[in-house]
Amino acid sequence: MRDSPSTGSAAKSERPAVEWGVATALFELFRGFEARREGAAKVTKLHPTDFACIGYLDEAAGPVSAKQIVSYLRLTSGSGTALLDRLEKTGLITRLPNPDDRRGVLVQLNRDAAQDTLRHHRQNRQRFREAIAQFSDAELATVVSFLGVINEAWKRAENDCSDVEQQK
Repeated sequence: MRDSPSTGSAAKSERPAVEWGVATALFELFRGFEARREGAAKVTKLHPTDFACIGYLDEAAGPVSAKQIVSYLRLTSGSGTALLDRLEKTGLITRLPNPDDRRGVLVQLNRDAAQDTLRHHRQNRQRFREAIAQFSDAELATVVSFLGVINEAWKRAENDCSDVEQQK
């Protein structure tokens, strides 16, 4: 990005500090998110991934495919199966036949069994809404754009790592 005529070299010298501030804020955000999720999972006696799955299913409009869950949580097929086995065993989910894929299943949340877990998810979502309420829609759109750019950079970096690993 080029300096505008009005910013000059003073803005250039501040850029590393600003970049460090952004990186630090993102790191703290990730740490805080993980700590909150792990804490809520512990209170509900679930693994953090199980807790995240319940939240995903709560946000879904209805039953979702096992493949969607595995993709969302970035799990391997085997880890996804183990996750669904655990949740089904505790009665938090039900597996249903997938009418669009005879080999696949749909996963439905048992909201009655998941009440305690859902309460923690909803508290987290409410805190999030309260935190972002101070920002305008335009400001939040900028944040979404910024995070989208960062996510795309991470995806490219992940692909670069995969390419290097395959060359070994």
